[in-house]
Amino acid sequence: MKTNMTETQIVDRLELLYTVLQYGSFKTATFSIAERILINQERGSLFELRASMSGEFPAEECRRYKVPAKLEQRIQEINDLISRANWAAPEKPIQYNNDRILTQY
Repeated sequence: MKTNMTETQIVDRLELLYTVLQYGSFKTATFSIAERILINQERGSLFELRASMSGEFPAEECRRYKVPAKLEQRIQEINDLISRANWAAPEKPIQYNNDRILTQY
């Protein structure tokens, strides 16, 4: 698959998508389950694309997926909110304890 994205652009996009997903997990529920799936579909396609650039994944098998325009607008709005609030995810991720209860450290 041919792309106009550089590896730096791919990494930047992956970081943006991951950050807005984290914000939704740690701060406030910003995306529906379906929207989170769509965001992760784009992330998956970007990971494949990046792997194809280094020869780890066949380029002809890369799927290309971009979130719908309406969701992209929400992603950008949340990213702006994150920037204005100078928010950063906690260093330790969400984990499950022995009773399979979601905990945040």
